[in-house]
Amino acid sequence: MSIKITSAKLKDLPAVISLADLVFRPKEKSMGIETPLMWAEENVKSGNLFVVKEDNRIVSLVGLIEEEVEIDSYRIKIGNIGNVCTHPDYRGRGYATSLLQEAIKKAKRNNLICFMISGGRGLYRRLGAVGIPFYYYEIDGEKKSLNFKVVRYKKEFYESCMNIYKKEKIRFIRKKNFSSLFSLYNGEFRKKVMGAESRIYVIIKNGEISAYWAEGKTKDGIIIGYKREFAGDRKLLITAWKSLKGKRRIFVPIWDKELIDYLGKAKEIKEMATFLLINHHNLSDSIKKNLKNLLPKEWRDKLPMPFPMYGLNYA
Repeated sequence: MSIKITSAKLKDLPAVISLADLVFRPKEKSMGIETPLMWAEENVKSGNLFVVKEDNRIVSLVGLIEEEVEIDSYRIKIGNIGNVCTHPDYRGRGYATSLLQEAIKKAKRNNLICFMISGGRGLYRRLGAVGIPFYYYEIDGEKKSLNFKVVRYKKEFYESCMNIYKKEKIRFIRKKNFSSLFSLYNGEFRKKVMGAESRIYVIIKNGEISAYWAEGKTKDGIIIGYKREFAGDRKLLITAWKSLKGKRRIFVPIWDKELIDYLGKAKEIKEMATFLLINHHNLSDSIKKNLKNLLPKEWRDKLPMPFPMYGLNYA
């Protein structure tokens, strides 16, 4: 038996996606389209898919995407960790832990500050990760007339939506064309993304796009936030959500004071991802203090900084 820890090559990508399908989407076989940033040629060539090969078979995977985020005018390099999985026949051997440690080594070499991890498993917490909390709300909307239009996203709206996103106080720096991801989340490529029928809606007021949001419809209601982003005028978003028929489950980052003020007290707090600090020395004390001040007081001792919603950057 021979075991090898390495980075997947482009020729390995079908086998890598097949493993992710087996673990996460055994029926749908849809992982190849659900996290396209992870499988992008540039990301694979950068050595960001860490795998264990046993007897020339890929049996464990940890995916990394190196990102840059802007937090209140500060730009910070981070890593998104996702598609962490091991073949059922090879679990309990510490493969995922070893791969995460390899990802951490690379993150330190590349001066990434931290990891955002799409999950809250004990595996991550044993390495020192802490939960990223979201305020959770439920809105039972009733169909009402509005003084603005709510329409389905169209390709010609892309530039306007991206300009709105760029105004977000806490966001990912999107240097590439995300139009295909908008189309993916709008249901053009597939009806179901991450277990939900996805749609993107745009708010148009006085002839201009003022906000947009992505949502996913499940048997438990319509999900907004966390893996499905929103951006733009918060008051218009709230008005739209309350004026459209159906139950909406809203996940709001704890730093989004304006939206929280409109929504009021949250129903509960849910940890929807985890955060792992990698290079805290790269953050000056002044930056640390300023970033923490963006968080509510009750969270300042628990989180070193706020983070953007994954949204279209979900890994």
